[in-house]
Parts: sequence; C-alpha cells; structure tokens
Amino acid sequence: MSQAVLFTGLLLFARSAQPLLAESVSRGTPARGTLEEGVSMPSEGRGFVTYSTLGNWLGRQYVHSRVQELLVSAFSTLQTANTERLFVLGETGWKHGGRFRPHRTHQNGLSVDIFMPVRDSNLRSVLMPTAPWNQFGYSLEFDSSGNGEELSIDFRSVAELRVELGRQGQRHGLDIERIITAPEYVDRILAVKEAPDITRLASRFMRHSAWVRHDEHLHVDFKMVRSGDLP
Repeated sequence: MSQAVLFTGLLLFARSAQPLLAESVSRGTPARGTLEEGVSMPSEGRGFVTYSTLGNWLGRQYVHSRVQELLVSAFSTLQTANTERLFVLGETGWKHGGRFRPHRTHQNGLSVDIFMPVRDSNLRSVLMPTAPWNQFGYSLEFDSSGNGEELSIDFRSVAELRVELGRQGQRHGLDIERIITAPEYVDRILAVKEAPDITRLASRFMRHSAWVRHDEHLHVDFKMVRSGDLP
C-alpha cells in the first residue's frame, strides 16, 4: 500500500470519526423559554450584515440551529434577486436562551429581529444606521408612511423578505408563528404586488401595538413543525 493511499484512508477515517454537531433544542415559548446547543449567527454573510460586531461578539445573536440555516439561506437567495441589497440582522438571543434584556421575548432561540430595509433620498438601497448613539438602531423612528432619519422603508423588500422566510421555513422544519411590525405598516406590506405570496402570511401579522413600536425593525417568531404540518 502506498503512503498516499494510506494517508488518504487515515484522513477519511478521522473525518468520519468527528462528532456531528447536535441540533439545537428549543424549550418553552419566546417569552419564557430556554435553548440548548444554540448557535451564533455569523457577523456577516451573503446578503446580510450584523447590527453590531460587538453585539455579535458578546453573544447576543444566538439562535436555534434550524433558524440559523434558514436565515443564511434566505439572505443568500434574496441577494441573488437583488445584488445591491443587504439586510441588517438585529438581536436574537443568548446561547442558552432565557431572559434577554431589554427584550420581552427572544428566550427560546426562535425569535429574530431584522432591521427594515431602507432607501436614501436617491432611492438607493442602503444599510439601516446602527450605532451606540442610536441604541444600535433600536431608537430610530419612522412615521406612519415609513419615512424618517432621511430614509424611507423599502416595503417591497420587506414583503420579499417575509415571503422568502416562509419558503425557507418549509425546507428547515419551521413556520412563521408571528410577525411584529408597526400596525400601520401591515397593509402596506400586504399590498406589495411584486410579492403576491405575502397574502398567505396575513394572519401571522400582529395587528395591535406591541409594548414598543416596531417601526425600525421587524420581529419574527418561528415555531417548530413536522413536515406534514407545513403549509
């Protein structure tokens, strides 16, 4: 037996002996839950960036393993459709879940914040500004038409994002349980003709006001489902 063949055999054996990463385990609800084997979102990837490198480093972007796979796939697919657009991923939760201040949810690895895609005065797709002086984007304010901070919310991209999250959910054993945004934005999102599938998610949008106004970011709660239960 040649040394090359022997080395190749040993390498394949070593790789096969490596333990597979365990799938995350979500317990409880977004408002009262825990997470086992949580995985961190990358600070950047194809089609997205983090709201804060520091926040990512501090462990504030952990999710269930299926949610990580879903988000990475969704952002990548969306960039294929629009190469100039990048989404900004906000806070998600701790590695082991549990209380996640100042949020009231994000406790079981199935909740994510995604900042609104926005355009500047020249209608160019730009990143939502997230910095310490604006509470990493969470203190920015937009009016009922989606205008503010010299930016305008790109409702078409919001709708396309929601549709793609739903599609990816079917691949990863997840479904969208709840979508929180400013109530006055819901009809604007559902009216996007370029994303007709968005109407299927109409019942998932929370129509009443949350404890804080979700105008600068979207909040999504996923739920685990069996393949036969997916729409």
